[in-house]
Amino acid sequence: MPALPRARRLLLAALASATTVVGIATIVSGPAAPAGATGTAPARYAVNRPLCHEPAAAGGFRCYAVERQPASAGTPGAYRVAGKYGSGPAHGYTPAELARAYGYDPSRAVHQTVAVVDWYDDPNVLADLNAFDRTYHLPAETTRSFRKVNQDGRATPLPARSRTAATEIALDVQAVRAVCHRCRILLVEAKGPTGADLAAAENTAARLGANEISNSFGGVESGASRRLVAAFHHAGVVVVASTGDEGWLGWDLANAGYWTDGQASFPASDPDVVAVGGTTLRLTADGARATETVWNNDGADNAAGAGRPGGALGASGGGCSRRFAAGSWQWHSAGYAALRCGVDGRHRMAADLAVVADPETGFDVRDSFGHPNRPGGWLTVGGTSLSAPLVAGMYALAGGSGGSAFPAASLYVNHARFPHAAFDVTVGGNGYCGGEPNLAQCMAAVAALPESIGNNPNGITGEPLDCSFRRDGVSVTQAPLPAPQCNAGPGLDGPSGLGAPIGLALFRPTSAVGRIDGLRRVGRHRVHAWRAALRPRVAGTSFTGFAWSWGDRTVTRATAATARHAYKRPGRYLIRLTAFDSLHQIVVRTALVRVTG
Repeated sequence: MPALPRARRLLLAALASATTVVGIATIVSGPAAPAGATGTAPARYAVNRPLCHEPAAAGGFRCYAVERQPASAGTPGAYRVAGKYGSGPAHGYTPAELARAYGYDPSRAVHQTVAVVDWYDDPNVLADLNAFDRTYHLPAETTRSFRKVNQDGRATPLPARSRTAATEIALDVQAVRAVCHRCRILLVEAKGPTGADLAAAENTAARLGANEISNSFGGVESGASRRLVAAFHHAGVVVVASTGDEGWLGWDLANAGYWTDGQASFPASDPDVVAVGGTTLRLTADGARATETVWNNDGADNAAGAGRPGGALGASGGGCSRRFAAGSWQWHSAGYAALRCGVDGRHRMAADLAVVADPETGFDVRDSFGHPNRPGGWLTVGGTSLSAPLVAGMYALAGGSGGSAFPAASLYVNHARFPHAAFDVTVGGNGYCGGEPNLAQCMAAVAALPESIGNNPNGITGEPLDCSFRRDGVSVTQAPLPAPQCNAGPGLDGPSGLGAPIGLALFRPTSAVGRIDGLRRVGRHRVHAWRAALRPRVAGTSFTGFAWSWGDRTVTRATAATARHAYKRPGRYLIRLTAFDSLHQIVVRTALVRVTG
């Protein structure tokens, strides 16, 4: 991607200085010490460093892991770590602390396989996972509990080794193990970050029996082929993906000196996928959740008075898809209409939910290959690369999809039934101004900029920075406030979706169970009658319609649960039933029929 033009760099610098003039408060000028922390320890400083520094090439993908690296006070972008957030070896969160904060039992007995898809090879992944297990008194890995294969499902040959990829792989694998102590983990290593390789790896994960697949990467949705899109949908498998680390529609790439593409990250923008955004999670002295806000270490709010450069330090991704329609479960949910997604108001919004991603409140990972010189190989990592495997592990603890063709639907059904199953993230945003409480001040500062610079950052270059700004050249003071696409608020919003989980109630399967029953042959052998023998999991749910695809390029739509079809030729046909229910869920079942003469 080309570097950002000088005019845009001047604009960003002017915005930072302007916000200082009007007195915008700094949202994150450095983490607050947890309750009970002592003030006698020497001050520590850190910087956030994305593992994948460059934007994804055309048709390619980038990882979403961000390190919290120790630094001196004078390092550009350094912030003060006022207190130890977690009790891990590198002062990040531990498995027990995450379990306490989100309210689940990581030792729960489940029969689930969580697949992790990454690219390149980490030769030390098993040794580091065993060291992680020993540190937290977990059972040693076995050939059943952990398995590593290439994108074709074979143990050899493995792809090329990579130190950068090793940190991402270690994070993904250990985050799953942190949440689900008794799950089986399947690591599928693709040859590289290309659509073809990742499609092969995704399909291999499903073929080898994964119940959940975690994807801590993303790319431009417009470049995803149909074959690649199909690889992220496997009926009955929970496919989870990170929303990204570049803010709403990728605006934060501008801070790194690159053009933004103005698109939500794929595969998170695909409605077949559970999209996970990122938060900043702070705990009380006893380990409970104290606050949880949208992760955004960039933008005007943080630049003003924080002493940080314009470099990209990370912000939770997301935004309205330009390509995919929303699943019926999302666009029927309360609060969706206010998001104004697409011209028709029914495009996909990522995220569906959010968990911790801020590297300042990150998770401790053992990585002896990517960081051989770190004490013990331990480091603190965040980014939405952390969020995705955590949620995949939670789905596994809850028992998986329950056979649902679209597991994300259960999140919305459960949230409507049990709103207290989610912590409502209402503070912050993933746009330039970072949401409330300083949104109005930030916008006023931008409006006050000289016309020579331009008072509409969305109109200057056509690249969006914040959903609260107008894009048509009209003064930003006339824009509606707040705009929930990139600003958190009560209920469903763009940055955090439905919120952060409290326990596992959000993940419980809610779709119908059952099968297709062949009733009888009617008259000639080529005429068959079938019934949708489905039973709702949620009491009071009714079926609103059925679509029977008979495998011969014909479809029958009906409101009754039975249907009949006459085949013109003998042969084998795959019948696909799609059933729609009153909770806006979609159930898919298949059956193979042999038609004789």
